[in-house]
Amino acid sequence: MMLPFELIGMIVDYFQTDRTELAKCTLIARNWVLPSRYHLFRFLTIRQSQDVDGLAAFRRFLESARGQSSANYTQGLHLQGVPPEDETYWEPTLDLYELGFIVNQLTRLSVVNLDRVRFAGLPYDGPAPLTSESVERINFARITTWTFHDLKDCIDILHLFPGLKMIHTDDLGRQVEETGRENALPPPLDHMPFSPKLRLETITQKAFGPSSPLLDYAAQALNLCNLTSLTVKHLLPSEVASLGRFLAVVKQT
Repeated sequence: MMLPFELIGMIVDYFQTDRTELAKCTLIARNWVLPSRYHLFRFLTIRQSQDVDGLAAFRRFLESARGQSSANYTQGLHLQGVPPEDETYWEPTLDLYELGFIVNQLTRLSVVNLDRVRFAGLPYDGPAPLTSESVERINFARITTWTFHDLKDCIDILHLFPGLKMIHTDDLGRQVEETGRENALPPPLDHMPFSPKLRLETITQKAFGPSSPLLDYAAQALNLCNLTSLTVKHLLPSEVASLGRFLAVVKQT
């Protein structure tokens, strides 16, 4: 017996948080596949660690016939690095070109959450990562931990999402454990020019580490003409001068 498509949708919606049952639903009949895939691929979590390269595995999936037909369902992407309670591993390093390829295949992507990962950065004279109209529509990214070799490597994520209006950062003062290095002080002088489309409106820095490197680098490298909100959770007395220079640049633009 053929059930009405609306009734199939109601049944599948009941299992929307149970990925095992959703996978079983795709095997019932052809007209069960689309509503089941909608929930299976709408929000994806990719695990990335020193032992598991989930990003590379997901790219291989996207290059397959099934992956190409499923990519249009994805609206949210959560890239999970080291679990917060695990102190035995360092945050895995992401290649921004690889990440750029993936997000450009997800044409309906609207939410990006990068959790406890590190960015390799881009060469000063190299090409920018691939971008597309769908990626440029993403205006908010939450980066819950930024650990890095250099502050430039961290901010280079903005090349991947030139439409960003809001960034929310954490832990910009953490050391890179295997080298013992902290973020560059003073901030790096050289950087790849950012897209003229990148006009941040909100910057939120909630780390308990120093904030002056971010403020100095943003004032030097970013277009702040649209900035209307700055939130800094921790500011040392010695960093007030950096805040003053940052606000002066905002006023000039």
